[in-house]
Amino acid sequence: MSKKSLLNIPQGVLVSVKGKVVFIKGLVGIVKKNIHPCLSIFLIRNYLIITTKLKSKVLLNTFTTLILNMLKGVRVLFEKVLELKGLGFNLKKQGNLLIFKLGYSHPTNLITPNNITINILNKDGTLFNVQGSDSQLVGEFAGKIKTLYPVEPYKGRGVRIIGQFIYKKEGKKLS
Repeated sequence: MSKKSLLNIPQGVLVSVKGKVVFIKGLVGIVKKNIHPCLSIFLIRNYLIITTKLKSKVLLNTFTTLILNMLKGVRVLFEKVLELKGLGFNLKKQGNLLIFKLGYSHPTNLITPNNITINILNKDGTLFNVQGSDSQLVGEFAGKIKTLYPVEPYKGRGVRIIGQFIYKKEGKKLS
Protein backbone atom coordinates (compact mmCIF):
# COMPACT_ATOMS: atom_id res chain seq x y z
CA MET A 1 0.00 0.00 0.00
CA SER A 2 1.52 3.32 -1.03
CA LYS A 3 1.41 6.41 1.14
CA LYS A 4 1.26 9.89 -0.35
CA SER A 5 1.44 13.54 0.53
CA LEU A 6 -0.33 16.29 -1.44
CA LEU A 7 1.15 19.80 -1.44
CA ASN A 8 -0.56 22.87 -2.88
CA ILE A 9 1.73 25.16 -4.89
CA PRO A 10 1.09 28.84 -4.04
CA GLN A 11 0.52 31.56 -6.63
CA GLY A 12 3.71 33.03 -8.09
CA VAL A 13 5.79 29.91 -7.42
CA LEU A 14 7.12 27.79 -10.29
CA VAL A 15 7.91 24.13 -9.64
CA SER A 16 9.62 21.69 -11.98
CA VAL A 17 10.57 18.07 -11.42
CA LYS A 18 13.42 16.47 -13.38
CA GLY A 19 14.00 12.88 -12.36
CA LYS A 20 14.69 12.89 -8.61
CA VAL A 21 15.38 16.65 -8.37
CA VAL A 22 12.80 19.32 -7.50
CA PHE A 23 13.41 22.93 -8.60
CA ILE A 24 11.32 25.68 -6.99
CA LYS A 25 11.49 29.31 -8.11
CA GLY A 26 9.75 32.26 -6.47
CA LEU A 27 10.04 36.00 -6.00
CA VAL A 28 13.06 35.94 -3.67
CA GLY A 29 15.01 32.88 -4.74
CA ILE A 30 15.52 29.53 -6.40
CA VAL A 31 16.08 26.30 -4.47
CA LYS A 32 16.56 22.68 -5.47
CA LYS A 33 16.49 19.43 -3.55
CA ASN A 34 17.43 15.87 -4.47
CA ILE A 35 14.66 13.43 -3.56
CA HIS A 36 15.43 10.14 -1.79
CA PRO A 37 15.39 7.09 -4.12
CA CYS A 38 12.54 5.48 -2.14
CA LEU A 39 10.22 8.40 -2.95
CA SER A 40 8.43 9.36 -6.14
CA ILE A 41 7.35 12.91 -6.92
CA PHE A 42 4.80 14.12 -9.47
CA LEU A 43 3.59 17.54 -10.55
CA ILE A 44 -0.09 17.72 -11.49
CA ARG A 45 -1.53 21.20 -12.20
CA ASN A 46 -0.79 23.24 -9.08
CA TYR A 47 -0.21 20.26 -6.77
CA LEU A 48 2.95 18.40 -5.90
CA ILE A 49 2.42 14.73 -4.99
CA ILE A 50 5.05 12.77 -3.07
CA THR A 51 4.54 9.00 -2.74
CA THR A 52 6.37 6.10 -1.14
CA LYS A 53 5.84 2.35 -0.91
CA LEU A 54 7.62 2.03 2.41
CA LYS A 55 5.64 0.94 5.47
CA SER A 56 6.93 3.85 7.55
CA LYS A 57 5.88 7.42 6.78
CA VAL A 58 8.95 8.94 8.45
CA LEU A 59 10.86 9.55 5.20
CA LEU A 60 7.74 10.83 3.46
CA ASN A 61 7.01 13.28 6.28
CA THR A 62 10.60 14.50 6.35
CA PHE A 63 10.69 15.29 2.63
CA THR A 64 7.20 16.80 2.78
CA THR A 65 8.43 19.21 5.45
CA LEU A 66 11.59 20.01 3.47
CA ILE A 67 9.56 20.83 0.36
CA LEU A 68 7.08 22.92 2.39
CA ASN A 69 10.07 24.91 3.70
CA MET A 70 11.30 25.33 0.13
CA LEU A 71 7.87 26.60 -0.97
CA LYS A 72 7.91 29.09 1.91
CA GLY A 73 11.54 30.15 1.40
CA VAL A 74 11.10 31.26 -2.22
CA ARG A 75 8.35 33.66 -1.11
CA VAL A 76 9.69 34.89 2.26
CA LEU A 77 13.36 34.71 3.27
CA PHE A 78 14.40 32.68 6.29
CA GLU A 79 16.39 34.68 8.82
CA LYS A 80 18.63 34.13 11.84
CA VAL A 81 19.79 37.15 13.86
CA LEU A 82 23.19 36.78 15.53
CA GLU A 83 24.99 38.87 18.13
CA LEU A 84 28.69 39.23 18.90
CA LYS A 85 29.17 39.81 22.60
CA GLY A 86 32.60 40.66 23.95
CA LEU A 87 35.10 43.48 24.24
CA GLY A 88 36.19 44.56 20.74
CA PHE A 89 34.04 41.96 18.96
CA ASN A 90 32.69 43.19 15.62
CA LEU A 91 32.00 42.26 12.01
CA LYS A 92 32.96 44.03 8.79
CA LYS A 93 31.74 43.03 5.36
CA GLN A 94 33.69 43.38 2.10
CA GLY A 95 31.64 41.97 -0.78
CA ASN A 96 31.03 38.32 0.11
CA LEU A 97 33.92 38.24 2.62
CA LEU A 98 33.09 38.56 6.32
CA ILE A 99 35.86 39.79 8.62
CA PHE A 100 35.26 38.94 12.29
CA LYS A 101 37.25 40.47 15.15
CA LEU A 102 36.67 38.06 18.02
CA GLY A 103 39.46 38.80 20.49
CA TYR A 104 42.03 36.62 18.77
CA SER A 105 45.40 38.00 17.66
CA HIS A 106 44.19 38.08 14.06
CA PRO A 107 40.83 38.63 12.34
CA THR A 108 38.85 35.59 11.23
CA ASN A 109 37.64 35.58 7.61
CA LEU A 110 34.63 33.70 6.29
CA ILE A 111 33.19 33.65 2.76
CA THR A 112 29.40 33.72 2.43
CA PRO A 113 27.72 31.12 0.19
CA ASN A 114 25.97 32.30 -2.99
CA ASN A 115 22.39 31.97 -1.69
CA ILE A 116 23.05 33.72 1.64
CA THR A 117 22.99 37.44 2.41
CA ILE A 118 24.45 39.07 5.52
CA ASN A 119 23.13 42.43 6.76
CA ILE A 120 24.83 44.32 9.58
CA LEU A 121 22.06 45.77 11.75
CA ASN A 122 23.95 48.26 13.93
CA LYS A 123 26.88 50.63 13.46
CA ASP A 124 29.08 48.73 15.93
CA GLY A 125 28.95 45.59 13.78
CA THR A 126 27.88 43.43 16.72
CA LEU A 127 24.35 42.60 15.51
CA PHE A 128 23.74 41.05 12.09
CA ASN A 129 21.41 38.68 10.31
CA VAL A 130 21.81 35.73 7.98
CA GLN A 131 19.10 35.54 5.29
CA GLY A 132 18.34 33.08 2.52
CA SER A 133 15.63 31.11 0.78
CA ASP A 134 16.96 27.70 1.92
CA SER A 135 16.26 27.18 5.64
CA GLN A 136 18.82 24.40 5.94
CA LEU A 137 21.59 26.52 4.41
CA VAL A 138 20.71 29.52 6.63
CA GLY A 139 20.83 27.34 9.76
CA GLU A 140 24.09 25.67 8.75
CA PHE A 141 25.82 28.96 8.00
CA ALA A 142 24.60 30.54 11.25
CA GLY A 143 25.93 27.46 13.07
CA LYS A 144 29.27 27.79 11.28
CA ILE A 145 29.53 31.41 12.43
CA LYS A 146 28.69 30.35 16.01
CA THR A 147 31.61 27.89 16.02
CA LEU A 148 34.10 30.73 15.41
CA TYR A 149 33.76 31.71 19.10
CA PRO A 150 31.27 29.59 21.08
CA VAL A 151 29.55 31.33 23.98
CA GLU A 152 31.50 30.74 27.18
CA PRO A 153 29.34 30.00 30.22
CA TYR A 154 30.82 32.41 32.80
CA LYS A 155 30.65 35.88 31.28
CA GLY A 156 28.56 35.04 28.20
CA ARG A 157 31.11 36.23 25.63
CA GLY A 158 30.92 34.79 22.15
CA VAL A 159 28.68 34.48 19.10
CA ARG A 160 25.04 33.73 19.85
CA ILE A 161 21.79 33.44 17.95
CA ILE A 162 19.21 35.87 19.31
CA GLY A 163 16.54 33.95 21.22
CA GLN A 164 18.89 31.11 22.11
CA PHE A 165 19.07 30.26 25.81
CA ILE A 166 22.56 30.49 27.25
CA TYR A 167 23.12 28.71 30.55
CA LYS A 168 25.44 30.82 32.67
CA LYS A 169 27.52 29.22 35.40
CA GLU A 170 28.19 30.85 38.72
CA GLY A 171 31.79 31.91 39.21
CA LYS A 172 34.01 30.94 42.12
CA LYS A 173 32.93 32.35 45.46
CA LEU A 174 35.26 34.00 47.88
CA SER A 175 34.95 32.60 51.39
